[in-house]
Amino acid sequence: MKEILVVDDDDGTLEAIAELLRDAGYRTSTATTGDEALRRLRRVRPDLVLMDLIMPNMDGWELLARLREDSELARVPKVVMTAWPRYDDLPEGVSVLSKPFEWDTLLHVVRAHCGASSATIAKCHASPDPEPLAAVCALAR
Repeated sequence: MKEILVVDDDDGTLEAIAELLRDAGYRTSTATTGDEALRRLRRVRPDLVLMDLIMPNMDGWELLARLREDSELARVPKVVMTAWPRYDDLPEGVSVLSKPFEWDTLLHVVRAHCGASSATIAKCHASPDPEPLAAVCALAR
C-alpha cells in the first residue's frame, strides 16, 4: 500500500484530503507545519508528499529546500497544493496542483505519481498541451 504525507496548516483541508486518500486505498500521515513534515519524513519514507506552501514556522519553500539537501528525501515526489499565483520559484520537477481543485483531479495526480511509470510522470512534466494532462499536472517550469 502506498504511503502519502499530506502537509497543510488548515486542519479541515488536511483531514479531508487524508480521508479521501485513505478511502482510495492509500496510507496517509499528516503534518501541519514544515518542521513537523520534516520530522515525519525522516521516520517514514512516503511514496509522495502533498504539501501546501503557506504554513507557519517552516513554509513550503523552506521545506522543499531542506528536502533537496537530503539525498534520500530529495527522491520523494512532491506535489504542491496552492492558490499561490507564481510557480516559477519552485524547484524543477515539483508538481503543482492549483487550489481550488476537484477531488477527482487530486486522485488523478496522486495515481500518476504513485502508480505510474517514470515515463508517464516525465510526460506530465514535459507536456506543452494545456488539456488535459498539463492541466492536471501543472508543473513548475
